[in-house]
Amino acid sequence: MGFLLGCIPVFFKELSVKKQYKYHLPEEKYDEFSVFIPKEEVVFKGLRILGVLMSIPKAEVGWMREKVLEMIPRVIYRKHGSSLGLRSKWDAFDIAIDCTLQRIKSTLEDIA
Repeated sequence: MGFLLGCIPVFFKELSVKKQYKYHLPEEKYDEFSVFIPKEEVVFKGLRILGVLMSIPKAEVGWMREKVLEMIPRVIYRKHGSSLGLRSKWDAFDIAIDCTLQRIKSTLEDIA
């Protein structure tokens, strides 16, 4: 929910982000709109989460927020008949269907 409000996501396990947002958020851009803090560093080495977050320069935080705002249409479901501006962008449903069709096509090509 925070992502939809423009919050920068903080992840503690790489696998969780890759599974949750596999199709909707481009993996090669995770570092542009999110912060990754290894869980092991926090649990076993006492890394302070707030310290990590506070050490990110304000300019970088602003840039990351802009990237988050750009990504929001990819994780929401657009209302049918929405504004022309939104209709031109793919929403979560469009992306899920496209990725599913690509996986089916790839599987069929592997079989053939």
